[in-house]
Amino acid sequence: IMGGATLTIAAAFAVTVSVSTGMPLLGAILFPVGFIMLYLLGYDLLTGVFVLAPLAWLDKRPGVTFSGVLRNWGLVFVGNFIGAFTVAV
Repeated sequence: IMGGATLTIAAAFAVTVSVSTGMPLLGAILFPVGFIMLYLLGYDLLTGVFVLAPLAWLDKRPGVTFSGVLRNWGLVFVGNFIGAFTVAV
């Protein structure tokens, strides 16, 4: 949930800076700050889980099943959506 909320706040910040300054490049430069915060805080985004979970399944890691990958995708999607929706509301 916090991953989606953090990235939504970063996107809103970047858009606000772009609109208020009239310099879209400045907003584009500031948006990656949200990704840096996500990484430092250890939050997951669905885009990263889309890549890493199937790789673990294809590598036949112990305990990783196809249904587990789908379950993980679903949980991360719902969490990111709830966080983004909460910030939007």
